Parts: sequence; C-alpha cells; structure tokens
Amino acid sequence: MGLSVLHISDIHAVARPDALVYGREAGANLRRVVDAARARRPHFDVVAATGDVADDASPEAYRRVHGLLRPLGDVLRWVPGNHDDPERMADVDDDALTSASVGRWRVITLDSRWPGRIPGRTTAGAIERLDAELDEAEGSPCAVLVHHPPRPLCDDPDCQIADPRPVLDVIDRHPDVRVVLSGHLHRSFSRVSGRTCWIGAPSTCMQIDHCSHIDTAEPPGAHAVELGDDGSVLVTPFHA
Repeated sequence: MGLSVLHISDIHAVARPDALVYGREAGANLRRVVDAARARRPHFDVVAATGDVADDASPEAYRRVHGLLRPLGDVLRWVPGNHDDPERMADVDDDALTSASVGRWRVITLDSRWPGRIPGRTTAGAIERLDAELDEAEGSPCAVLVHHPPRPLCDDPDCQIADPRPVLDVIDRHPDVRVVLSGHLHRSFSRVSGRTCWIGAPSTCMQIDHCSHIDTAEPPGAHAVELGDDGSVLVTPFHA
C-alpha cells in the first residue's frame, strides 16, 4: 500500500485558453497530459503541481488549471514558481499551498520563489517552517514539493536556487525526507542521493535541453509517482 501521485509542472497557462505560449499550445498541451494521466489511472491520491502554473499569473489561468487538476486526485497541492503569484493562487485554493498528511506520508510545500527573478531563493522563514514541519512529521515518510530543484541538472544560475545549502542542510538532518519533487527545468530527471530521491518533472508546455538550453520537439509530459508506506519511491515518466 502507499500513495499514487501525479507530479505535474511548468504548465505556463495564460488567461486566454487558446493563446500560444512560447510558440506552444499550453492550454491544449495541459489537457492532453490530463487525458494521458486519466488513461494511466482514473484517480490519484495526490496531485502535486510544482510551480509555473501560470505564465501570466492571471486569475483566469489559475482557475482553469485548478478546474482541470482538482478532480484528478483526493488532494491537490501546488507551489509557486518564478512566473507565479502566490496570492492569486491562494485566492483560488488557499489550502493547496499548505502541507498535508496523506496516508502515512507528509506532503510538505516549500516556496522557492524569488520575486522578479528567474532563479530560486529560500528565505530564512521558509527554511524555519520546513525544519519545524519535518520535526513535527518525525517518523512519517515525507515528500517535499518545491519549484526550483535544490540539486539541479546543470550549472546555469537561472536553473538553481541561489544558495541551496540551507534547504539541503535541513533535508540532510531529517532522515524522513524520502523524495523531493521539483519543476522549473522543463526536463524529467530522477536521481538518488543518500536516502532521498530527487525528481524533476517534465513540462506540460515544452521540454528544454540542458546542454543547449533551448526548447526541444519532445511532447508534453508528467510523472506518475508511487510512494510506498515503507518510504520507497517509484517514478514513471509519461507523455501525452
């Protein structure tokens, strides 16, 4: 037994559902990924959206994305990315920005948004909250949701948290953190470091190659993640 998680990221929705975003049909691509997710599993325990939900931070975009994602799972959690406005996200679903206990797992949200900047930043307050929530969850396997990957794929400053050491130190101190789900890179990856699995979701809008840092012709996608009651993690990428 355990949890089924739909890990989705970098949707880049805009107010007009049919508008092109970076030359891509962001709205149609999201619907294709949602259909592909439903084909894999009619219902998930958790839907985790790891940032850049809206490219223009418009209320219309957040409402539309929420309307598509919320029916897919028992619990929806989203974190803001560098394109997002957390206050407008909260206007649509304030609970979705908070942490949650689901089965044996604790799903913890971490805000890495640096207003006006592409890279991420974790404030002292965010780190203190993360540390306190992990203390409170001691004994339960934990999943941390964050937009910017604390362990990125490349050295480009825009792809990283400006100083990842505080968040890495907190995670290293807490053996219950079994998985960190992130976005931002528009690239699927999964790696294990110590006891923690670090997973980056593909984008539902477009994928980016992290050698050339240009977008590719790869299709939109997401991850199906299985979180075992024993703390195990199994990730399966899929495409629309």
